[in-house]
Amino acid sequence: PLESETYWGECQELIVNSPNNVTMEYKGRLEAEKAKHIAKQYDCCFLPTLSENYGYTIEEALCCGCPVLISRGTTPWDDLHGVAGFAGSLNDEDSFVYELEKIASMGDLEYKDYCSGIAKYLENKLSYDKLCMKYKELIYKVAQTRNKL
Repeated sequence: PLESETYWGECQELIVNSPNNVTMEYKGRLEAEKAKHIAKQYDCCFLPTLSENYGYTIEEALCCGCPVLISRGTTPWDDLHGVAGFAGSLNDEDSFVYELEKIASMGDLEYKDYCSGIAKYLENKLSYDKLCMKYKELIYKVAQTRNKL
């Protein structure tokens, strides 16, 4: 949603002044139930952010088989680097440019190969058994700490 006129003005300026090989357009507010269908239409999800919590947009893109390019250190998704996309430092703009150009220059087979690790990555990352084990470990640690008090 357009919340800040100043920020939107900066975005419009970037859109107008973008190079000929770059297409940008504002798509409006996206309803949550439509998000998974939208990600399938794109070659990557580019989300270099200063602050993020869990990163539901990242998860939704990955579930659609769409690689993501994210800022490192802002979400629990840093481990996708090199497997399901790219996690880089916001201080290294050239790395993001390199990754975007790499994806843009891929042919269909190379892109398919690039995306091939996404499903396996998600299977490991979102494994119910592993998540249950982590929660049990956390509860056990909290219980031990509490017993020591």
